[in-house]
Amino acid sequence: MNNNYMFLFYYCEPITKYTFNEKIDIQKKMKYIQLFSLINKGIMKEYYIKYIHIINNNFYCETDISYEYKDGFLIHSLKREIIPYFHFYESDIEYNYILYENNINNIHIRLKIFNDYMTLEFETHSINDFFDFIKQNKYIL
Repeated sequence: MNNNYMFLFYYCEPITKYTFNEKIDIQKKMKYIQLFSLINKGIMKEYYIKYIHIINNNFYCETDISYEYKDGFLIHSLKREIIPYFHFYESDIEYNYILYENNINNIHIRLKIFNDYMTLEFETHSINDFFDFIKQNKYIL
């Protein structure tokens, strides 16, 4: 698979067939930081303008391929390409959060701390790598 293709795994609970709750109680923050040896990367700004995803000053064009819910995770398959910087004044969606992250076994782990909740996501180029990682770490979630 081309390196531009990737999978994002969002830890969440289904609400309905097509909606999910990915908010985690902020009281569990230290549990995940210690469990994954996460490093504080500071305050992040994340924007979406249609299919453009901007994280701080990194610009990506993202193409959704599919979504699937499996074993407590919403699996987002997508293609991401780096694009040139451009100026913008408005966005469709904007997030501010404190990011904690680490890479373990080719899996990029991100804990995003918002004002009153947090989210946990994993990024990898291989679904098998992710589920092998989860099987080895059953105590994770």
